[in-house]
Amino acid sequence: MRTVLFALLSSLLAMLHPSGCLAWGQEGHSIVAELAQHRLTPRARAALERILGPGVSLASISSWADDWRANGHNETRRWHFVDIDVGLDKPYDPAVDCKVEAQGDCLVAALDRFTAVLADPTISAIDKRPALMFVTHLVGDLHQPLHCSERDHDEGGNLFYVTFEGRKEIRKEAITLHSLWDSVLIQERVYSWGTMVSDIEGTVMPALDPNSISKGTYADWANDCHAAGVGAYAALGEKSYAPHDKDHPLPLTVSYADATVGMMKSQLAKGGVRLAHVLNTALANDQ
Repeated sequence: MRTVLFALLSSLLAMLHPSGCLAWGQEGHSIVAELAQHRLTPRARAALERILGPGVSLASISSWADDWRANGHNETRRWHFVDIDVGLDKPYDPAVDCKVEAQGDCLVAALDRFTAVLADPTISAIDKRPALMFVTHLVGDLHQPLHCSERDHDEGGNLFYVTFEGRKEIRKEAITLHSLWDSVLIQERVYSWGTMVSDIEGTVMPALDPNSISKGTYADWANDCHAAGVGAYAALGEKSYAPHDKDHPLPLTVSYADATVGMMKSQLAKGGVRLAHVLNTALANDQ
């Protein structure tokens, strides 16, 4: 397993120049990464500078893993989610939810592997770089409710279509419920993801206990994310149980955004706190 992982890491290096990286969707990942950056220890900050280079922020590399997958690396596709059915009263079960397939295993297993690379003091900074980029992105994914849930095999809302008429965002053509959560609900609130960071820092973070939020394993956090997914589906209402394909999308309005905005901000905030915890812990002994 270690040999296979290092072969993968070595193959990633050709695409890792930070200027080629894009900086949930891009907005959500940038928000989580920036919130985490505010909470890094001095040792973790120094380690990040060795791994990424001077002046490279977590936000600037937080969407790289999506670009890597889209650039023909479909073997990493399943690393971005762990679909637990909201209709089943059960927690994350690796035997069911994390089976090894051609497109990878799942989000929880991928995070366990890459975090182990970051925590290994014998691995060089350059070999830790892809692991850091994956961890930064995948912890964000672990807090997007539809990356941890599905209903009736809709693949985390990717087969469930909606329209959306908000105050700012108007999507009259059918989009997926997943894409609504990835970006549209954030874009409905702010024009700049930095504004959302400031909002969360001022309104959500003061009420969070970072020590409590940071406890547990990736599997525990997957269950927490799944609970948010249950809420995201429940907020759709009873009409959502009818089939909603591209030709019969479920019409959603600003009322759905208002009903879920608290959950959205909470998930982004927890993602930032937990990403900082992961990096501060894993990089504590980095040389």
